[in-house]
Amino acid sequence: MNNYRKRLFILLMVLSLVLFSFIISIIWSAFISNNVIIKILLWFILGLLLSFSIIFLLGIFLLVYKIHYGKAIGVFNPLIKGTIKFLYPLIMALCSIFKIDKDKVKGSFIEINNELLLNNSKNKFAPHEILILLPHCIQNSPCSHKITVDVSNCKKCGNCQVGDIIDLTQKYNVKLAIATGGTIARKIIKETKPKSIVAVACERDLSSGILDTDPLPVIGILNLRPFGPCYNTGVDLKKLEEGLKFLLKEVE
Repeated sequence: MNNYRKRLFILLMVLSLVLFSFIISIIWSAFISNNVIIKILLWFILGLLLSFSIIFLLGIFLLVYKIHYGKAIGVFNPLIKGTIKFLYPLIMALCSIFKIDKDKVKGSFIEINNELLLNNSKNKFAPHEILILLPHCIQNSPCSHKITVDVSNCKKCGNCQVGDIIDLTQKYNVKLAIATGGTIARKIIKETKPKSIVAVACERDLSSGILDTDPLPVIGILNLRPFGPCYNTGVDLKKLEEGLKFLLKEVE
């Protein structure tokens, strides 16, 4: 994983926590009162918010520890993921304020998500419990055999990677689905009820999908875009297979 990208996301997590604390202080100043009951209530709320801040700070510390030392801390993954999920909207707000490339930050988030997932040896599943979820733009655009409704429509002509991915799913006996967008992806997940997913998409769709499906384990693999976004995209088949192998209980 790129160290710069990891540091970027963690730095933004720290800054977002500072922003959260600043918002708390502003609210405190705005509602301060001489009324005893209101003061007690405000102190209670302040204590509660500060407790959350300490928990989030611990989550950031554990994430830094994991990345720096590379040691397994699977038991703390829920705390780390919860911290990320809470601070994520603030991180995106900071990106807008300081004109930081959101795709870089989202890519960093995806890599951190994958590292936390791969760090947890409990994430092992039977083949029928795993779903490979692909974007429709991975199919060769001029192809008349559309696979969004039925993947078996693919004729494996070799003009795109869909045929190779079908072969991969048949090799490991896992599910495969094609999504035309986030809404369809959520519908597919609801209908197929997988226990884990290997998803291929762009930074935006992957990051939102990982957050939306939490706590479902999702390994995110960024698509390849030699012709630009959403058109004749591809995927690193080696990374795709590695993700499958990790999730599978047994690989022959």
